[in-house]
Amino acid sequence: MRVGVTGASGMVGINVCKEVINNGDKLNILIREDVSYFNNLSCKKFYGDLNDIDILEKFCERCDVIIHSAAMISIGFDAYDRVYDVNFVGTKNLLDASINKKVKKFIFISTVNAYNKKPTDKIFNETRDLVKKGNAYDMTKALAQQLVISTKGIETVSINPTSVLGKNDYKPSRLGKIVKAVYSGKLPFLVDGGLDIIDVEDLSKAIYSSISKGKDGESYLISGKYRSFKEIYKVIEKYQENKSRVFFFPRLMVELSLPLLSLFPIGLLRRAAEVNGKFFPGLENMTKEAIENIINFPKLIDNSKAKKDLGLKISPIDKTIRDTIYE
Repeated sequence: MRVGVTGASGMVGINVCKEVINNGDKLNILIREDVSYFNNLSCKKFYGDLNDIDILEKFCERCDVIIHSAAMISIGFDAYDRVYDVNFVGTKNLLDASINKKVKKFIFISTVNAYNKKPTDKIFNETRDLVKKGNAYDMTKALAQQLVISTKGIETVSINPTSVLGKNDYKPSRLGKIVKAVYSGKLPFLVDGGLDIIDVEDLSKAIYSSISKGKDGESYLISGKYRSFKEIYKVIEKYQENKSRVFFFPRLMVELSLPLLSLFPIGLLRRAAEVNGKFFPGLENMTKEAIENIINFPKLIDNSKAKKDLGLKISPIDKTIRDTIYE
């Protein structure tokens, strides 16, 4: 079997590629520039982006399965049209190329954020409606997910992970950068909120499993367990040689402050975030939308469908944090 993976240079993409190789399959990767991780891997490289139709056609040639992990992750600062062009138009381009080249299955890596999060105190599963308003990332991923799972002429599956942490986070990811900054003592404060954490290796195994076990036109929430930032900090602290204190901004204070951010121009907020990020790594992405996500993240996400159909297994949080720090 030959599998094509987009977004191969990201944390999820790298771990999915590793899973493909470990299972003895042939691998195509779509990347924009060389990544040293792939120098010792047996794979066929294609250089380009999701708007390069010729490259997409060549990338899909002879593939049995396409795993589409590439996306523009943007929460608050980027213009909608720019995000839409990558996340929706790019997905449509790749889906069309897959159909043209007789690919058997198209696996779309979406996000939990494609679903309506409210109410947050009720069971959260795949029956929830997709978002119709919100930030550019959530909306464009929801639109792309709807396109993919409703497309005929090719088997499709949507994978909707929660917050991903773990190995091979070279860029690093937004959450990975925060964990590493707290570990190194460079980030002395956090918001009193939390996220549902899924280990990237657990996610990658579920994605690979969806090749043979994912049902056509179905979506799968890939979640671990809700973890407060206080819980996450306690795990990080176990691995610190030089213990550092972290102050947690009270949730109520943060909630009362959020409306004030809407009064400032987006350019000013972006610049302020960039300056903060230079002093405190991870804060360059701490937009109003990102903070709202942290303090209002659903705690009752139901992953039973993925466990039943895909064999999803959940790693201990200690293992996930350790991998994020050291690997």
